[in-house]
Amino acid sequence: MKLLVRLAVILGGSLLFSTVMTNLFPTEDANIGAGLIYFALLLTVSGIWGLWDGHHAATLPPVFVRWALIAGVVGLSGRSGSGSRRVATSTCCGAICGT
Repeated sequence: MKLLVRLAVILGGSLLFSTVMTNLFPTEDANIGAGLIYFALLLTVSGIWGLWDGHHAATLPPVFVRWALIAGVVGLSGRSGSGSRRVATSTCCGAICGT
């Protein structure tokens, strides 16, 4: 249950961020600045929430597994946005793949 709550909040927040940024700053190109802001927010929220989980857990291995699964799902969830108006949330796709 804890895993699903964390996934829902983080993925929902990602979708909300992407929707807001796409509507506030419409562009045909990827918005690299918005992607960096997204990455910083994702890192901060996940880090603080992970520290809180670790502090309140009886044993740490379940916390590590939970956050490893969350990291995998968020990483595989792909870029935010749709069509030609995207928010660059992955430096790999933006810099290496050229998309």
